[in-house]
Amino acid sequence: MNRAVPMFTIVMLHLITSCASVAGIHARALEHNTAGVGHLKENRLDQARNRFELALEYNAKYPEPLNNLGVIALRQGDQDKALAYFSRAVDLNPDFAEALNNLGWCYLLKNDVKKAEARFISALAVDPDYLAARVNLSRAQFTLKKYDEARATLVKILEINSADRESRNLIALVHRYQGRVADAIAELNRVIAEDPRDAPAHHNLGNILLGLQRYEEAATHFRAALDNNPLSAKSRTNLAVCL
Repeated sequence: MNRAVPMFTIVMLHLITSCASVAGIHARALEHNTAGVGHLKENRLDQARNRFELALEYNAKYPEPLNNLGVIALRQGDQDKALAYFSRAVDLNPDFAEALNNLGWCYLLKNDVKKAEARFISALAVDPDYLAARVNLSRAQFTLKKYDEARATLVKILEINSADRESRNLIALVHRYQGRVADAIAELNRVIAEDPRDAPAHHNLGNILLGLQRYEEAATHFRAALDNNPLSAKSRTNLAVCL
């Protein structure tokens, strides 16, 4: 039995927001939120939290510091608290693209992929240029095995940024699961030619070759993946299948 393990990386930019609309927001709330963003960018989480909480004392319905408190909760590994903050931010401003994206990411972490997909779609409805949400949407669609939709999303991402190797890795996996194995191999070979240190591309190519029972070639790519990412249990597992 082929027990090879596929690899792709879900990427989310934990966007920190300084302000959106200032209408109705107390000047001191804006100042505290902006100062908190400065602390958060330097990973001074306690100082950042204090500032965001001060901002909310002036305006309890100010979505941006709620989003930023959610970012802090994610950095500290508290997914439930993060989800609550992002949900409150979205309740206050349903057109808050960053909070929608971050809420979707929380749902991905909780393996509630359908809810995640819906939030990424909502974020893009607000801001079609929001690349992080589009990237996350492609990952959710892939996880849901919506390969046609994932491919359409990935094509748009690569039109915007053709150098996005993670999306190129993922579109190769889409090719593979749609039966276009030659296209998948060709795409991964192009990624590796541009960056021979791309561990996911080596892993994914090795995985395809393993499925084709081309064990020696597959092992070469799993070894290359481990050379560049020695802690990858997936590559090590798949290499053992080859031997």
